[in-house]
Amino acid sequence: MKHSIAAIAAGVALLAQPARAAVTFEFLFDGGYPLAVSANGSVVAGNSSTGGFVPFRWTQATGLVSLGRPASVGGGGVPGISADGSKVASTIGSIDLTYSTQGLWTWGTGWSELMPPIPPTGGLSD
Repeated sequence: MKHSIAAIAAGVALLAQPARAAVTFEFLFDGGYPLAVSANGSVVAGNSSTGGFVPFRWTQATGLVSLGRPASVGGGGVPGISADGSKVASTIGSIDLTYSTQGLWTWGTGWSELMPPIPPTGGLSD
């Protein structure tokens, strides 16, 4: 009985400690919303909280780095990330911001537009 009371008292004391993880998490992603995590948890992708929802990539070494293209024209996309953290997929706006498309950002090469814009006639493109 004596040991179980001591164990309960120790557990309550641990629970009473102030939480620090939330503050650290908020500090790491100040100015952005984390939305995807690599398989080993070392790389995070998300959108900035200002400036047109620009996708970002975060690592402990680099911090939050903007990937430089607004997520879309008139709204935001939800970035995804590859298992190894080297690729980010997101809705991106065109260079001239006249249309939105699917984009793939790759470490070392930057953005590639995966789909062409819809033709002005609204027809299909082959």
